Amino acid sequence: MVAGNKFLIRDINTSNIIETIIKEAPISRADISKKTNLTKATVSTIVQNLIDANIVDETISSEKTVGRKSFLLELLPQSGHCISLDVDLDIIKIMVSDLSGQKILFGKKKVNNSSSLASNIIPLIQEYNSKTEPSSFGLMGISVAMRFPCRENKEFQILKEEVASEFSVNVYVYDHSIFSVLGENAYSAKSDNIVFVNNLNFISMGFINKGKLMTSQNCGAYLLGRTVIESSASKTLDSLASLSSILEYTAIKKGHTVTLAMFFDFLKSNDPVAEKAASLFIKYMNIALNNIMIFYSPDVIVINCPLTSSDEIFLRLKNSLGKNKSVLYRSVLNEDAALYGGSAYCIMKFLKIDTFKPAKCYFKNLTFI
Repeated sequence: MVAGNKFLIRDINTSNIIETIIKEAPISRADISKKTNLTKATVSTIVQNLIDANIVDETISSEKTVGRKSFLLELLPQSGHCISLDVDLDIIKIMVSDLSGQKILFGKKKVNNSSSLASNIIPLIQEYNSKTEPSSFGLMGISVAMRFPCRENKEFQILKEEVASEFSVNVYVYDHSIFSVLGENAYSAKSDNIVFVNNLNFISMGFINKGKLMTSQNCGAYLLGRTVIESSASKTLDSLASLSSILEYTAIKKGHTVTLAMFFDFLKSNDPVAEKAASLFIKYMNIALNNIMIFYSPDVIVINCPLTSSDEIFLRLKNSLGKNKSVLYRSVLNEDAALYGGSAYCIMKFLKIDTFKPAKCYFKNLTFI
């Protein structure tokens, strides 16, 4: 065996142990050995390296045992932090999280449309980064989730380079739905084949296939919304079933502006216009979801749309899928999915691991599917 292969095996073993500690924490060395099929000596050596590097923390088990004390391992959350941003046309959300992905700080800022996107983002990152406590690794990475379609990947690349130059860390810029599917996968719908559908002003999707996050062809996330549903009129899914299109349809029929709250009130009062709009939403989203199941065969589809916050609309959409209705879930993280997903992505890249599915001990306040 050549030296290069020895280093590769060591890195693979380290990644497997870190992933196991994240998923099973708190966990003993002996249990890590059983779950990874690595020798106890290998596990002990790698774990000690992780402790020395301030990545893993060791505590004494509270359970009463006979003989030697049992030591349990978990991530050392305060050893570093990530910053994730969720960028919409008019507002930017920011979250600072620790090494375990737990939220430390959160904030919002209105977009100054007279300035460049980087000029909006960089001062915000500087502000929140300055509020963090000193740590072993400091800022480990930055993620930027974009909520509107890009014209080409070059736009993402320019923004990435400007932010990376300012902070000297890795910066990851992807579509909102790409980070969102990772967030839902990490913290709620733990499946190796999952699709996240985001439906607001535009309809986009993110996809994890066989445990791997699909990030290539970033702009392709919005191809779902651009799918032509009615070929005779060249009408796309965006124009027929997006939240904005449903509210616009209702507003035109009513002759005045209609908010989401007003739409739900109309629906509760059995208003025929609202009922027709809801039926159209279900009809066209049913087509989209069936196409997703045909082409991607996901075990789970998570939808984030203010319309499906209505139990009535969600259950009608779910039941419209017939025998496949068990595949569809509502988002647990909702509007914060991309922030948590971006955090998870930064942690995965920093720790050089392929999956990030934290144990419940890190997230006592989150609901799991």
